[in-house]
Amino acid sequence: MGIAKFVQRIFSVPSRLLSIIAYRNTIVVFRKSCVTASSRHDFRIQEYSSGVRAVLDVYKSVGRYNYYEGADDDARMEARVKNGMRFFAAIQNNEVIAYLWMHSTSDRFFDEIGLFLAKGADNLWLRDMYVTPRHRGQRLFVNTLNAVICQYFPDCRYLYSDVDHDNSPSLRAHQHLGMEEIGKVSYARICGAWLYRKIEPEFLPQSGFRYPQHFLRLDRHFKSYVQRHLC
Repeated sequence: MGIAKFVQRIFSVPSRLLSIIAYRNTIVVFRKSCVTASSRHDFRIQEYSSGVRAVLDVYKSVGRYNYYEGADDDARMEARVKNGMRFFAAIQNNEVIAYLWMHSTSDRFFDEIGLFLAKGADNLWLRDMYVTPRHRGQRLFVNTLNAVICQYFPDCRYLYSDVDHDNSPSLRAHQHLGMEEIGKVSYARICGAWLYRKIEPEFLPQSGFRYPQHFLRLDRHFKSYVQRHLC
């Protein structure tokens, strides 16, 4: 059963009112082999491991500070570093032209639904790949990612990533990279008080808040759990 029909059945909501009381989203999950071909490029890759302040400076330099609506950038970046994520940027002529986050040791936590997807050992999970507008159309998505993997993760087996279903440019970039869609994470928040979540198919091991419940309250226990694992 789809999320919309489930919400309508449980709450007896007319379809014309569903979009008013419920926020729905679907996240598409991709995977590909980490086998990459070395490529010529005129930028260098830098990892920012000295602390969250340097990461925030990169966000500010490309006009992406306060990117996370409804969340404090400083707190989220600190949580990402604390939870084992690594941050890389492509630099050309002393200017950041692209950046990305990578889960190398940690699993992917979906704070929207309070669940982890376990990526497995020797695998990576790409997060928040960004290319500055002035440098788009130059294969920087592919070349930056390949450069990071070749330089820092030569033993990687599989690369995972996820994209909102309505983010057409990012979906095209993933498909161009040769990534295969392997599943979807769907959820609906109803009246800001209830959550319905579904992962299909069951393509990766899952754990997290009140797993395997699909339907739960957005209470203080859920919010506290998400805050502890936010990244």
